[in-house]
Amino acid sequence: MDFLYKSTFKNRLSHIYLVYMALFAIALFVLFMVFKFGVGDLNEYIYIAVSLYGFFLILPTLFIHFSYLITNYKDQLIINFDNEIIEYQHKGRKILFHFNEIKLIDVYKTHALLRRAPGWLPWETNHYLKITLDNGKEIFITCFMANELELPVDKSKIKLHKVFYPYLRR
Repeated sequence: MDFLYKSTFKNRLSHIYLVYMALFAIALFVLFMVFKFGVGDLNEYIYIAVSLYGFFLILPTLFIHFSYLITNYKDQLIINFDNEIIEYQHKGRKILFHFNEIKLIDVYKTHALLRRAPGWLPWETNHYLKITLDNGKEIFITCFMANELELPVDKSKIKLHKVFYPYLRR
């Protein structure tokens, strides 16, 4: 039986929803400041909110989002568990390999994902895998393709990395 994983709009949207929450927080902050201190300094309130939330929360999340999108845009991962074969289609090229050809799987997850707890930062739902093959090729599988991907390989081949900011390390 074959399993198909590909980057979908639904997956991309599910990992950027916290940006919408940050935008909502900006609006709430501005409304709170207007309610508390009046509309005289409305421009300053907007400037402070956009600066704080925008630069420290939204821009880093968008950076991760676009780098993940560029990495796995229109890629497909087809796993045949019966024959233990993986086919990875990336930018028109196909890479076909067996499970036993996997040298190492580096899993990069945030602390919140490892604890299975809700995160406070918009990028804490993002994660990715780097699969290194025996021939030296590296394959990046982001959460836009597969939220949970468990391959039947030896546990010694899986290396877990706890990261604060899950940008792609090439």
